[in-house]
Amino acid sequence: FITQANFNGVEFSIEHPRAFLYFPGENSTQWERNWIPFVYNNSLFLATQLSPHRILRPALGSQKCEEVASSNFSSSWIWGNPKTGTAAHPDGDRYLALFHSIKVMPSIHSDGKSIQHYFMGAYTFEDHPPFRVTAISKAPIIGNHFYHGPEYTMCKPCRVVFPCGFVFDKEFIWVVFGRQDHEVWMAKLDKKGLYNSMEPCNLDSK
Repeated sequence: FITQANFNGVEFSIEHPRAFLYFPGENSTQWERNWIPFVYNNSLFLATQLSPHRILRPALGSQKCEEVASSNFSSSWIWGNPKTGTAAHPDGDRYLALFHSIKVMPSIHSDGKSIQHYFMGAYTFEDHPPFRVTAISKAPIIGNHFYHGPEYTMCKPCRVVFPCGFVFDKEFIWVVFGRQDHEVWMAKLDKKGLYNSMEPCNLDSK
């Protein structure tokens, strides 16, 4: 779904949401969520997955999206298959977004039990078609108490850190993320440090 958000100087409001039901890769048995929206040449585009990096353009006024690009990349990320997350924002000659991944594993955060762990990372992609992925985090973004805190009743045992959005300036990035699907947190990242922690990707496209 997408919707127009309006701000009157005091309050936000949204218009009636519109659904996209027909798009390349559509699967009636698969949930679709957390697509990565970004603006290019004053038009809305959507990254629907990372691997391959599939870019769709919605046909506004209809329920359809068309594929405009798809590209592959390789990286050393070992924390589960990278999945979509936040909106992407232009920063210089690239777009920046945060993603999530899931891996079943034991850890000190789960008392050695093998359960789902959600991880957060960052990636960049080209600021022009075919929007190939140019760099990705080598390791998860983790801070103090990300995986420690109150226990909540959930549908299954898991440790969740889920990126929701971010803003930035020349020096810092402020990331809003969900913890254990019950708490909203904000992390302040050193922008230069984040970019330096990422690895370049080998590019391919079709």
